[in-house]
Amino acid sequence: MSAFCYILDRIWPPLVGASIAVFLTQLFAKLRTPKLNIILESRQYIYCSDERGTEACYSWRFLIKNKKSIDWLPLRETATNCQAKIEVFRDKQEVFKMNGRWANSAQISHLAQQDIFLKIQFPDPISIRSGKDEPLDGIVQFPGENNAFGWNNEAYFYKWRTPAYKLEKGQYRVIVTVSPQNSHEKSEEFKLIISDNYDQTDLTSK
Repeated sequence: MSAFCYILDRIWPPLVGASIAVFLTQLFAKLRTPKLNIILESRQYIYCSDERGTEACYSWRFLIKNKKSIDWLPLRETATNCQAKIEVFRDKQEVFKMNGRWANSAQISHLAQQDIFLKIQFPDPISIRSGKDEPLDGIVQFPGENNAFGWNNEAYFYKWRTPAYKLEKGQYRVIVTVSPQNSHEKSEEFKLIISDNYDQTDLTSK
């Protein structure tokens, strides 16, 4: 046996073994990485309440899912500390960009006064376990009103109608981006039609 063949015979098995180990490690890590999907939730009829009173409105929200792994595969990790942003465009022109508000986070009106401004700038993140989902606030429209509004923590200061997030009658593109701490960000685009009749206002997948 030549020296080359001898060396190859000694090196090849451990090299193949190491390559397989690296491949399996990377595959295992990929299978455990959070995998987010952004879909639409059915239109909701909600009540906005604070010390000023209560108003009813229609709400269009998004549902963020962390896809469940197949039963015989390793459990997918929780998508930790997810932050969200919502961008709205009309005719390729950005109308606004706002921080997303997780629907299950604490209501601004229930917080101590010193915490309110902090939560406006830095909304609470949320973690999404494997196979679970979390609703993200999006758009609201009040009965009898022509305009809709983007909805997040800032709405508290403007009687639920933030002027910077006003949406007049027309067609828009909405891009939702969710950024977990332990995975790549996920974006999804939707089509929004605002009508002066809330029954004809519609948010759909693009």
